Amino acid sequence: MNNLILPAKPIKAAMYYMAKMDVRYYLNGVHINPKGYIEATNGHCAIRVKCEEAKQYESTIVRIDGSIPTPSELIYINIDDVGSGYCYFEKAIGGYVESNGIRKTLGVLEIEGNFPDLDKIAKSIDPSPLINIGFNPDYIALAGKAQRALGSSFPVVKAVMSAKDKAIRLDFVNLSYEAYSLVMPAKYEG
Repeated sequence: MNNLILPAKPIKAAMYYMAKMDVRYYLNGVHINPKGYIEATNGHCAIRVKCEEAKQYESTIVRIDGSIPTPSELIYINIDDVGSGYCYFEKAIGGYVESNGIRKTLGVLEIEGNFPDLDKIAKSIDPSPLINIGFNPDYIALAGKAQRALGSSFPVVKAVMSAKDKAIRLDFVNLSYEAYSLVMPAKYEG
């Protein structure tokens, strides 16, 4: 059995970015990266949150069925040998997050596959002045949701753009977590 204990906020933020029913099955989950990150992407936008606790685990992609309760501080993920399991949550004060007196437990599925190399995409962004770029504003809105999930009451991003056909990096500021989002450019007329 694979047992992981991680901060809940980075996982919750990453869940906004994971694909829901993509044929690229490895995008339908959150990646625990042993380089010290929690990551997710739907193929159009991505998030990477620095998480030192992730360094103690092997590369794992998990899909959590349901939503993480807001007051959660820690997530305990238990995966059996066939790749299925459950997770539960804990507050910082030591009690489990409860809903109507019942501890909330969610199903978890481990997804086999190779998660995309976000380092490669991020390193291809060479900041330069840019006149026009197209992007889907719904993906930009995910940055605000993710920052709130990470504990920010006033989300702010610094946009780093390099070329019309390259990803935009949105650096999250005013957070206790180091994180950024990548948004792929969209084609447009004009």
